Amino acid sequence: METKLQNGAKAPNANWILYNLWIDETWATLRDTVPLCTTFILTKVPDLGQVKDDPCLTATEAGLVPYWQTLGVATVLLITKPDVKAAANLSLSQLMEDILTNLPKLAPASGQDHNIAQGCPPHALNIQKAYLLFDYFRALYIFLGRAISTHSKTPSLSSIPKKRLEEGKKKCADLFTQFQTHARQQKSRVSAQAIFDLVETALPPVESSPNSHSNSSTTNGVEDGKAAQAQKLHLRQFADGVARSAEEAWEGLVRVKLPSK
Repeated sequence: METKLQNGAKAPNANWILYNLWIDETWATLRDTVPLCTTFILTKVPDLGQVKDDPCLTATEAGLVPYWQTLGVATVLLITKPDVKAAANLSLSQLMEDILTNLPKLAPASGQDHNIAQGCPPHALNIQKAYLLFDYFRALYIFLGRAISTHSKTPSLSSIPKKRLEEGKKKCADLFTQFQTHARQQKSRVSAQAIFDLVETALPPVESSPNSHSNSSTTNGVEDGKAAQAQKLHLRQFADGVARSAEEAWEGLVRVKLPSK
């Protein structure tokens, strides 16, 4: 049942862990803190190519791999300036160009509410997609802020006007706001009844079973009715719990704020 509600969410493996350590190190570098893995993946892993094609990733996770790879390498080059294998022959200005050019591609798709319009409840992958995008937007917002503040002291960014970086930061904030509006809409559309209906249609009906103490069809009918009623009560409680959890998850996104810098 959870698979149906989550639309086939995947189980993590080694590539998923590598990917998330990459993200964690990007965040740690931006925040000047210590990453979970102190072997410094960003400077040692050539690229995340093998991660992108791993079937364990959800569609959103896989789609964001090139975004995180570019942002991770650019972050290290901007802030710590070490020898980075993943940078190859790319300069910071080239990476920045990629970031600014590809950012608009993350805009919400028109019709992303199609399932909701058809009466289907928001499922776990909808929520996961929003959280993943929020994480990237917030990291990128910090990165662009640091690039703007050090623009005059960073020769490798001289080919990119400071104004373009400021426009990119504003675009990042605009996308964040759009997805937050979407999260607010999703929360308002969570329906325990829709979840109940989805689960009920997926389950087989309660089977009639012979009563060992009586041959009366009336008695058997009463027992079957009680079993069906008990199943409905259990499903109703389950649907109510899922709806509450979904509302809390969407509310968490509504409360997320962009960093101050």
